[in-house]
Amino acid sequence: MARNRVQFQKGLSLAEFHERYGTEEKCQAALIAMRWPDGFVCPRCGSVRHSWSPARRHFQCSDCRLQTSAKAGTIFHKSKTPLTKWFLAMHLITSAKNDISGLELARQLDVKWDTAWLMKQKLMEVMRQRNTIYKLAGDVQIDDAYLGGEKPGKTGRGAGNKVPFVLAVATRDGKPLYTQVRRVKAFTKEAIRDYATANIRPGSIVVSDGLACFKGLAEAGMDRVTADHMGMLATVINALAMQDALERKGATARVMSALQIHDVCEDYIRRRAVRHLEKGRIVIFAAGTGNPFFTTDTAASLRAIEIGADVMIKATKVDGVYSADPMTDPDARRYGELSFDQVLSDKLRVMDATAIVMCRENNLPLIVFNLNNAGDLVRIIKGEALGTAVANEVPMTGTRS
Repeated sequence: MARNRVQFQKGLSLAEFHERYGTEEKCQAALIAMRWPDGFVCPRCGSVRHSWSPARRHFQCSDCRLQTSAKAGTIFHKSKTPLTKWFLAMHLITSAKNDISGLELARQLDVKWDTAWLMKQKLMEVMRQRNTIYKLAGDVQIDDAYLGGEKPGKTGRGAGNKVPFVLAVATRDGKPLYTQVRRVKAFTKEAIRDYATANIRPGSIVVSDGLACFKGLAEAGMDRVTADHMGMLATVINALAMQDALERKGATARVMSALQIHDVCEDYIRRRAVRHLEKGRIVIFAAGTGNPFFTTDTAASLRAIEIGADVMIKATKVDGVYSADPMTDPDARRYGELSFDQVLSDKLRVMDATAIVMCRENNLPLIVFNLNNAGDLVRIIKGEALGTAVANEVPMTGTRS
């Protein structure tokens, strides 16, 4: 069985740690090198002329006469705990996969529990502050999710215990470097723009799943064209996985890509796609429209219209269309039926406006349902009224649940 490279990557062993930082002198030298990598600089006047007292481990500026140490202005300042124990605490906390308790830390450091608890709190606060100012850069993959367990009552996006957050991973050569989790107010373009401005460096190539709110990334200075192309390739990967899963179940499926990738799937040609459908094959459309700045919603509407579909079914985490974001508005009302004009005039976040207009102009009905509810897709195909129906004319027949 192949080993996970990330899980089995080489770390700093306890023996190597003691070899590097096993004495107070080694820890002191490492701290000085981290604070002043190019040599001592006076924090008061900026002079580099200084003297050093080995006995007191103090620097003295030759110009302003300021006396200071490497520990001054750090979490080690005025601490009577040796640097060797501070450094060991840092190693134990950062290398522990499932955290380390204050009691266990006290045992490992041979200090009182109160001392170990205070050391851990200081180190975690430093890590938190460092994390708030760090910005991801380069190739960044981003996705949206909700945090919260099941509770009695309302389900789906409107559940009161669901918290929206964004997970981002910076990669190099396809390998993860840094992971960042941030809570956001809502999945809106404005909220994502503010998030990206605070947490991702401008010019970074950000890959997302094409959710409409991620348009805010471009407003924050991200490279939208390259990111969109990478996102299209990601949909091809997903389509191939879906094709494999369907064929394992005995179905016949074809992947057709808007980007030319002859070795792995077919190019999208409308007549060929219709012919596959006429033969009873499942056709999976990938790579969006093949153009940047167009969402997967627009691509789905375009393909549905081109093949002459009777209806387009949009599977989401939501059990329909709401008047507002139920995560932030407890009075948000779910619609059973809507017209395309109402979706556009009320700016309801069903799909992006381009996709809605295409459906309206070509009289293509839309049904929005919750993918997480087992069996709902089959029930909709059988004609049951579930989720929210969007069409040119309402009311539609049937009572929607």
